[in-house]
Amino acid sequence: MSPLTQHLGIPWVVRQAVEKFTPQLRYSYDEEKNELSVATTLTAGLTKTIRLNLCGLGVEQNDEDAGGAWKSSTRIEGTVLKTVQRNDSLDATLYETRRIINDSGDPNDHSKDQLWYTAQLHKDNLPQDIIVNRYFDRVSGPPPLDETHLCSLAEERGGCESEQTGDSGEKQGISTEESSTRGCGTPGHGDGRVEGHDEGNKFKQMGEKAVSAVKNLVDSALGSDPSTAGWSLSSGKGGSRIFQREDETDRNLPVVGIGVILLKNMDISLETVVNYLAEPENKLEFDSQILKAVKLDDLPCGARIMYQAFKGQWGFAGRDFTLLCYQKKISDKRVILGICSLDYPNAPAAADLWPSGAGTFVRATFLKGGYDLQVLASGDVQISFVSQADLKAYGVPAWINKRVKAEQLNIVASIKEHIEKRFG
Repeated sequence: MSPLTQHLGIPWVVRQAVEKFTPQLRYSYDEEKNELSVATTLTAGLTKTIRLNLCGLGVEQNDEDAGGAWKSSTRIEGTVLKTVQRNDSLDATLYETRRIINDSGDPNDHSKDQLWYTAQLHKDNLPQDIIVNRYFDRVSGPPPLDETHLCSLAEERGGCESEQTGDSGEKQGISTEESSTRGCGTPGHGDGRVEGHDEGNKFKQMGEKAVSAVKNLVDSALGSDPSTAGWSLSSGKGGSRIFQREDETDRNLPVVGIGVILLKNMDISLETVVNYLAEPENKLEFDSQILKAVKLDDLPCGARIMYQAFKGQWGFAGRDFTLLCYQKKISDKRVILGICSLDYPNAPAAADLWPSGAGTFVRATFLKGGYDLQVLASGDVQISFVSQADLKAYGVPAWINKRVKAEQLNIVASIKEHIEKRFG
């Protein structure tokens, strides 16, 4: 791993230990934190531990031996664990994949499990990426953890390391076989719905939480003094208003944004607007950045599971989401569609959902948001679109990330235009 560790700025002594000693990896899972710890022991007294949050949240850790602060994001795609780490001071992005291969021929025999690890380093000042593949034999521990297929202890196989250089350009992740977006959960039956009282309650609770988040944010931004609540206000397209502020609970999370516009047509009812926005395919009409929007499932609790894929821009890969949408009537004059990302156990594999011919996509996270639809005293229908999304934008220039988010808030103007055109 010399070229990779050298470009990460790892000290010579540590690099020599990596080359000369057979490392052992010990994996441990903290269910309460949904966190995986990976402890690498190179020799007596030299152990490095990293912690991977499996919720897809950005986590910052400091590694004095590798350039200081690294921000990482980890997600599970079927049998593959994918991690993206970014170090701004090094202008470096590290893409890692880990997966377990059963080499025994017996799915119940894990004695010959192998951990396949791939690391791909992209640095802005390098003409080509550096790719390293390593293979580890399982030594001991319980069977792999559910669908993550991650072992508890693995030891590197001698002579199984290879290095190569990859094509230059953007690398949003390393493609692997057998990857999917299936999360860990109990599959449904028959029509693909998840059955069972506990599962139904879980999805309903997610929906209620999403609705509550939208309501609280809109009430705060459109209150008597939004600036006191931390909101900045600017003018958007078509007479819309754009509100933005930092996340109140964690300033490391993406900015929260709201686009607001008035529909001044008495012939268009609140119910018409709600029904229009609740149908996934209508997003293809009013959002120019979306490539695909489909319904995956309708759940007994009233929630709907959707998939959306958005265009890549300026050479960067597109983003996609698996979403839960939950509709709630707050009053006769107010309805909220709460939306959030989720790992849905019955979702098809990622590659099966990607729009044909559009390349690969990076799975992003819609933290909170949706639509708040209200009839005002004037009779106008107020349309508010709330969005807080983690676009997994490590390595993507900040100006691109900011522009994409601003464009998303301005879709309220396009929503108004298309509703008036169809129903006005």
